[in-house]
Amino acid sequence: MSREREARDRARAYFESKGALAPAAVREQIVAAFDALDAALAGVSAEQARRPSIPGEWSVQEVVDHLLETYRPGVDELRCLLAGCRPPGEPIPAGLHSPRRRCCARGRGCSTSSAARTA
Repeated sequence: MSREREARDRARAYFESKGALAPAAVREQIVAAFDALDAALAGVSAEQARRPSIPGEWSVQEVVDHLLETYRPGVDELRCLLAGCRPPGEPIPAGLHSPRRRCCARGRGCSTSSAARTA
């Protein structure tokens, strides 16, 4: 199976599992995600955002920039699809995600070793 076909099949399987959601529900999920991001960043100063909290890891600013830069291609792709045309370039991989560090996601502080154990 070709790589493009495999990516298309994964994307279709994903959309079939999520396809029952009404557009308004999808929009609510997106709004909730950005609201959660805003809440998480509310108390972060510019200095804190620029400084990596763990040596050798990304800073908050770099993570947020990465989120924005990876979000934009999806919006552009959606605009093309809504206009009835095939988006240019390769499809965005359906499995594109990073592992969640569970201890941080639960609001607890992490050390490098605890993050590695729970990732």
